[in-house]
Amino acid sequence: MEEVKERERLESHLDKLRGTRGKKLLDGKSTKAVTTAIKDTVEGLDEIDDAAREFERREQSYARERRALERSNVQAELQVVREQIVTATKTAHDAVTELVEKLRLIFDLYQSARMKAVVLGDKIDVPTTEFEVVSRFGFRLARVLSTISERSRNRLGPVQWSLHGYYSIDEKWAEREMKILGIKGDDQ
Repeated sequence: MEEVKERERLESHLDKLRGTRGKKLLDGKSTKAVTTAIKDTVEGLDEIDDAAREFERREQSYARERRALERSNVQAELQVVREQIVTATKTAHDAVTELVEKLRLIFDLYQSARMKAVVLGDKIDVPTTEFEVVSRFGFRLARVLSTISERSRNRLGPVQWSLHGYYSIDEKWAEREMKILGIKGDDQ
């Protein structure tokens, strides 16, 4: 702010000096002292301009440094997010691998239940192939996955229509499974 006032003062002074020099020239008098004063005033204005340019250069340099620091911070945050994605993906992969193992166990247990029912002379409705087990639990998995986002719900919409039977995930799914297997619940 002081620089602006000083600049205005010097410009006003320069105008007066030039007017004075013009009068002296017209009157045929010496302008040496006035010309020296004009040069000094112009030099003062140049100094103010130089300082303003240097200030602007420094501001731009600081702004570049701030942008570089912000960019570096965002890159570091992005690296953390990438690492989290890798960890989450590995965890999901491990969970899917464990799910496959559990589905194989379920198939084996279904087969065991079917064999035991045959020994008892009973017939129970259990999946007889791995494909049936995968289908039954695949619908459940699709139902759970459909809760991830609106986009996936829209894509899995047709699958949801087929989830109204014992494939749907709700509080009663275990009860229905036990009924299919011929196992009486606590309330029966």
